[in-house]
Amino acid sequence: MRTLLFCFISTLGWLWQLNVQAAETWNYPYWHLSDYFAAHPEQKVLSDALAQTVSVPAVALTSPPSHPVKIMIVQPGNQVSGYWKTNADVISRRLNELQIPFTLHVFNLRPDEPPRQQEAKLALALNQHPDYLITTLDSMPDKKMLDRVLIDGKTKLILQNITTPLKEWDAPKPLMYVGFDHELGTQLLADHYLTILPKHSRFSVVYWLPGYVSQTRGDTFINQMEQKGEWQLLSAFYTEGTRSSAYQTTERILAQSPQPSMIFAAATDLAVGISDALAHHSTQHGTVLLNGWGGGDKELEMLKQGLIEATVMRMNDDSGIAIAEAIHLDLQHQPVPQVFSGKMVLVTSHTPATELQSLRQHAFRYSGIQQ
Repeated sequence: MRTLLFCFISTLGWLWQLNVQAAETWNYPYWHLSDYFAAHPEQKVLSDALAQTVSVPAVALTSPPSHPVKIMIVQPGNQVSGYWKTNADVISRRLNELQIPFTLHVFNLRPDEPPRQQEAKLALALNQHPDYLITTLDSMPDKKMLDRVLIDGKTKLILQNITTPLKEWDAPKPLMYVGFDHELGTQLLADHYLTILPKHSRFSVVYWLPGYVSQTRGDTFINQMEQKGEWQLLSAFYTEGTRSSAYQTTERILAQSPQPSMIFAAATDLAVGISDALAHHSTQHGTVLLNGWGGGDKELEMLKQGLIEATVMRMNDDSGIAIAEAIHLDLQHQPVPQVFSGKMVLVTSHTPATELQSLRQHAFRYSGIQQ
């Protein structure tokens, strides 16, 4: 595998150049979603059934538990992207419709929060002895703590924003992996840019923090563009996962020669920071295409203003509804699909406003919030 030059922006704003392979950012083998379903066809059946349940009104639980179900959420909710902010509200609304008594508490983190602080909040949540822990998995410290949760077995684990089961977590395993498949969404973007730009175009990649999301989004895009379009990767940079760090990274990209035809942003916060920098240097540089990833209200407004050219839009509330329905199934002692991936749609600067509004209404049908 090729060795790329990556940069990580530290919390002090310094830049280090690291000669690392892309795959080294995530060292735990996992199933790609299509491969997992091919190897476990029964899980595809369960997942499709849950997708159908998510798309229709709730059916109340006939025999609710005698005590409220205790749910703890630990998530990186302190960011521009509204994906995490609406998550708890969606889960709560669906559980209420299902007539499941519950208590729910949310611990929000910054994406770049130091590992010890992340671990402290996760430990605080677990000290409440929840029935269900909903959290994400993006770095190695996360996994080490969650290993203990699985082994202990007292709290059922729902992993959000990851749809590729870890191979070593075959038994015991999480109750469910849920989200929007990063590889599939990135494939939609790659196919789009392969269509509108010529072969041998040059591009740069602005990653999230080192970890799972960066690999499944950034690396997937690089592989697709180099293999199918013979595009030339000019540079790839890790960031702190923040708007300001993306701005600084883009300044570095624009200072180099030659210029990229496009910059791939691995997340909403990064797209905003990259857009800021491109606007600041608009008189010195030609058009550089920029994408979004997620399709929340911030990105849809940027799309309308011409600040991004395309994004993959998640049907945002699918994820929270699926989590509530998984708890519903579990309380009835019915099988819960190991993986659920919500629907995604590619939207561009040419997508009609009426179509965008229809997608928006469906995506936020529970949250009621235009992210």
